[in-house]
Amino acid sequence: MLDHETGGAFELKELNSRYCESDFEVVDQIYPGLFSYVLYYNPEAFPLLNIGDCLVVRVRFGLGRLFFGSIVRLNLSFATMSLLEKAKQLKSKETGL
Repeated sequence: MLDHETGGAFELKELNSRYCESDFEVVDQIYPGLFSYVLYYNPEAFPLLNIGDCLVVRVRFGLGRLFFGSIVRLNLSFATMSLLEKAKQLKSKETGL
């Protein structure tokens, strides 16, 4: 995620902190931006890997899915998908109110 004023990127820890400050809790996070993006959609960096059709992309994405929640992805991914829930709603579900 980028800051709209500076264009600077957020570290995941900072982004999660901002979610909490905005009364959200992170339910789940996955890190999908590794194999499919870096190896296939980045022809300037990896021109020899930018080959194949949709099946090749699906296979690489499938391999990448194995690592969606892993520590490897946390450190190497260029993308994060977060599932958030309003903190007050989450607490009321837990207490049954």
